[in-house]
Amino acid sequence: MKLPEHIPVPVAVLRELAHRYHAPLAGPFDALPENGIFNAHYALGPNLVLRVPRNHPEHFAAVRREAIAIPTARNAGVHAPELVAIDNSCELLPCPFGVYVRVHGQTLESLDLSPHAAREIWRELGRQLARLHAVAPNAENRSIPPPGPLPDPRELVDAHAAAGWFTTREARWLQTWLARLAPLALQPSRERFVHGDTQGSNVMVDPDALRYVALMDWGSAAWGAQVDDLAVVPLGAVPFMLEGYRESGQIDEDPDLEARIVWRHVHLGLVTLPRGPLPGRSWVERPLSLLVDTLAFFAAEPPHAWADLGPGRI
Repeated sequence: MKLPEHIPVPVAVLRELAHRYHAPLAGPFDALPENGIFNAHYALGPNLVLRVPRNHPEHFAAVRREAIAIPTARNAGVHAPELVAIDNSCELLPCPFGVYVRVHGQTLESLDLSPHAAREIWRELGRQLARLHAVAPNAENRSIPPPGPLPDPRELVDAHAAAGWFTTREARWLQTWLARLAPLALQPSRERFVHGDTQGSNVMVDPDALRYVALMDWGSAAWGAQVDDLAVVPLGAVPFMLEGYRESGQIDEDPDLEARIVWRHVHLGLVTLPRGPLPGRSWVERPLSLLVDTLAFFAAEPPHAWADLGPGRI
């Protein structure tokens, strides 16, 4: 998977931004560890962070989207980073960029915990998503464009078999599974305001207290489906998320939600399969994570609501 290049950020620009946003001119002005794939991050002193997208129009658009998404989320009571400014002038850098109040902690993914060990964090993430999904549409948040459509997973199965990723026997097995899920998973659903990338690398936590702190990286926010925020984490975490999500009572019950989540897990697994090895990338960006995780979930004893959604025998 080839990504656009990062845009260089001279130290003089970092100092100018520190001056502009009242950060200590003594720094630090360090490049922060790379977490996601869209942006680079730099410390502007101890309390502010600069976020600079890679050199591509889609990455630029994601930064601009945060100018609407983050205030929308925070107004709904969702713990998101405080946005200081989105600069779209291209005066200091040849791209838009964002400045944020720094969120201290670690990503949930970096702790490498089992879903059960982190269950209270996943439950709280579910509560947070319920608040987000209850957001009412208005002229501003409706201006965010929807996510692009994904290819039909049943077409991907045949294409991957033809490309040699697996044989026609495995393809028939996957097609049978998808055919059983489709009548439930493809029922129309109401649009919600979604984060769009709730993977564990975007969930900040207090590592000592194992406490949820904030949901980061709002560049994929849009009006979409509930499943967009419930299917990019290990399936073992989803029942805990749904406990928190449903206890709020803010969201109308969807009897097909579990089926939609399984469908999307398999779907995204098939989408990412041809990427090849991606060392150093997050869990959901690795090409086999979702498929292996889905099969492992059903190989164990899944909760009752999920028991009939597994693949069956090959």
